[in-house]
Amino acid sequence: MDGSAEPPPARRAAWRWYLAYLRARPAMLATAVVPSAFVALLTLPALWLLRYALDVAIPARAIGLLLLAGGGIFAARVLSAACVLLFAHRSVPAIRATTAAMRADLIARLHRLRWRDHGALEGARANGRIVNETERVELLTQALLSTVAPAVLPVLVYAGVLIAISPLLAGLFLILTPLLRWIARASAKRLRRSIKSFQAAYEDFNIGTQHTVEMLPVVRAQGTEAHQQAGHRRTVDALAQAGTRMVLAGVANSQTNMLVTSLIAVVLLIAGGIAVARDMLSLGALGAFVIASTQINSAMTSIINAVPVLMSGDEALLRLAEFRAIGREDVAGGGGVPEGRRRVSLDAVSFAFGPRLILSGQSLALGDREILALAAPNGVGKTTVLELIAGLQVPDSGIVRLDGQDLAGIDGAAWRRRIGFVPQHPAFFHGTVRENICFGRDAVDPLALERAIHLAALDPVLARLTGGIEARMGDRGQMLSGGERQRIAIARALIADPELLLLDEPTNHLDTAATALLVTRLLQAADRPTIVVATHDPGMLAEADRIVDLVEGRLVERRRDGRIAAA
Repeated sequence: MDGSAEPPPARRAAWRWYLAYLRARPAMLATAVVPSAFVALLTLPALWLLRYALDVAIPARAIGLLLLAGGGIFAARVLSAACVLLFAHRSVPAIRATTAAMRADLIARLHRLRWRDHGALEGARANGRIVNETERVELLTQALLSTVAPAVLPVLVYAGVLIAISPLLAGLFLILTPLLRWIARASAKRLRRSIKSFQAAYEDFNIGTQHTVEMLPVVRAQGTEAHQQAGHRRTVDALAQAGTRMVLAGVANSQTNMLVTSLIAVVLLIAGGIAVARDMLSLGALGAFVIASTQINSAMTSIINAVPVLMSGDEALLRLAEFRAIGREDVAGGGGVPEGRRRVSLDAVSFAFGPRLILSGQSLALGDREILALAAPNGVGKTTVLELIAGLQVPDSGIVRLDGQDLAGIDGAAWRRRIGFVPQHPAFFHGTVRENICFGRDAVDPLALERAIHLAALDPVLARLTGGIEARMGDRGQMLSGGERQRIAIARALIADPELLLLDEPTNHLDTAATALLVTRLLQAADRPTIVVATHDPGMLAEADRIVDLVEGRLVERRRDGRIAAA
């Protein structure tokens, strides 16, 4: 974009990724080139008519011929406008579809990230990349296909016209134009730097604003509003300063190129005037030459005016390429989930987070409809065991089996649709209770919803809420208590009638009465699923068919007489 040397590998890779989307839509590329070809071809008779009017009709005082020439010039312009409008109706939707495909692919990749990489993902930054950077790439696509590509062919056609009219003036024009543009390249480099600085400042502002909104309750509780506002104000001021520098650099770049265009026009006017005065060129030929050179300059100006958008899109592609490189994707199994109720087991499974050992060659089998309690101090790895059973984590060695089949060879999403998983810190959005329970499902049977609410002991909560199940939960569910949110998460897991339910500290925020009601309805239900619960709660432990302790990477079963045995 700025005349620099060979782009670095990261930039080349980013452009290869982007161009793959364009190549997937060849019709869109054609709609960018075809209109410009028509416009360029339609201009040729218009130039001939202009020359005829100046050299023949006007000197002969033939008003009728002059009117015909003027009408022909206007008709050519009408046809070119109709051509551009016609193809715009096809190219614009295709450009939007390209951006939509890119956004969908980025979201799909987030869904395929390894479970352990989700924790390292910064939500605000991911949101900014997918929303803001893809918008800049869409503007890049529009500039390339609606401005740059349509301008290339006219430049070539008009250059041929210039040579045909006056090789001498054409040579002067074709030498002078790139030379002056090259001299003015410093303003383009400054513009690129300012755009890069602005996009970095904008990302900091976007992330800072989201963090500020998320942390409002903490700031209010601490009374540190002034400190938080001062920190955010620095981010806002930095964005304003970066935006000012970018705009000023854009103005400087635009004016520099305008001066170059004006200087070229003045030189051609003087040289052409001398040629006419010496009878080396007719007035009509000079007029046609000036119009053709103006068309070239107009096309070049369009390209130059698109440079800020192209530079911004180029930087956005680099940021998206960086975003796409975050983490690693899960290797999806292709097999289907066996029919019927499945027996789940861990077979010599080992797992560690770096030096931190979670499991060391451990085995465990789940019985049909049993309640297995997994007990251990916080931070030992109970959650990881649940994630291994759910197929969210992959063992370092050993196998998680479904009816003897390796879970790694099965469609993980299909397996998770058969089970319910309630994490210790479930996620919610600013919607109603119903919307949060039914999230991710196209249609929910009212009877299934009613049953899930009952088993999760959620109905007493709904009875207290104004609006009941249609009550709004607030951002991340903050309008409800921790216990209320926990029961909503359990109802969400139960709505699909799972055959296996994984509960991670489900009673952390529940009082004694709420825990007792949940135990009675869920754990003591005759048609309950198989349940694995990570818990310290005595009430939950008392209902377990088996209790397994996680001790220094080993699973050991706790006997009812207080002793332990290998699981």
